[in-house]
Amino acid sequence: MRTIVAPLAADVRAELDALPRRLRPIAQRYIQRLRLEPYLGAPAGRGLLADHRCRRVYFDASSKPDDLFGASAVRARRGDQDPSEGPKWRIVYSVREAPNAGVRLVVILAIGEGHPAPGRRSAYELAEARLRNLERRSR
Repeated sequence: MRTIVAPLAADVRAELDALPRRLRPIAQRYIQRLRLEPYLGAPAGRGLLADHRCRRVYFDASSKPDDLFGASAVRARRGDQDPSEGPKWRIVYSVREAPNAGVRLVVILAIGEGHPAPGRRSAYELAEARLRNLERRSR
């Protein structure tokens, strides 16, 4: 099956461009890696993102997106740990398959902080808002 990463929507491109300069190439390489490994990220655990089977990639400045075999993998935080203990940034995406056409489509929904300071929207909230907009348009 051929995997295609959809072009970034303008608002997602703006989120990528707004990342700190050191993080931009890391996020871009993770997005490129999704062509090879579309199920790389962890599944979303609840809410609308889980209903749509969305996934998320955790990353920070020490992440190594080119490490395909996980030789230097840093373990993500466990559920009993403070959210601030793990990587701060997220790429939230959806994977859709069309088996009859032999195509898998990866759509990046949001790029941003997983747990931002109060008053700012998380990558999860941005992704959910975009999914709701897509649902409204398809009705």
